Amino acid sequence: MGYQTLDLFHQALGKGDLTLRDVVNTLLDESEKPGDSEYTVAKILRPFTRTTQGVTIQGLDNVMVQFAKCCNPIPGDDIVGFITRGRGITVHRSNCKNIPKIESEQDRLIDVTWDLKGGRTFIARLNIICEDRKNMMYDIMAVIREMNTNMLSVNFDVEGKLARGQVAIMVENVRHAGRIIAKIKKIPGILSVERM
Repeated sequence: MGYQTLDLFHQALGKGDLTLRDVVNTLLDESEKPGDSEYTVAKILRPFTRTTQGVTIQGLDNVMVQFAKCCNPIPGDDIVGFITRGRGITVHRSNCKNIPKIESEQDRLIDVTWDLKGGRTFIARLNIICEDRKNMMYDIMAVIREMNTNMLSVNFDVEGKLARGQVAIMVENVRHAGRIIAKIKKIPGILSVERM
């Protein structure tokens, strides 16, 4: 592959200058190269898995994992990992608009699955549109408190007679977030509640 030391090889792999497909293609004989044959990067890496921060990562060990702030995946969401340049793997929802669609970036996507042992919570961001009325914020916070959920932040702006804002809460999974959303929707004056 042309790297003088193993450290330089690892550095190129970590920065994304070298992809997993490049490594696999170099390691396989010409007759076994991926393409129409049964070999793919995923099949070669399948036996090597690691669980960290509630997700199982296919093919990599001892890697930093973070959850994308753009889509805030929580257990129950379909997820995919993206190998970043210098920041490990970022876990996104599969339908996140920030997942690269460019063919040249597809090698940086990696299979990840949820593997939870319980007791973990994750950030869910809710977009709320409601009437601007007295005690609306109190009513929203009361529902979150009743659901025994920690609230991280609240940010609302008033536009005329409407309030639009975002609430960040800690949830266990998609079902938990769904129950909270359903209760908030029952508050008089709530027009819409959606998870970001």
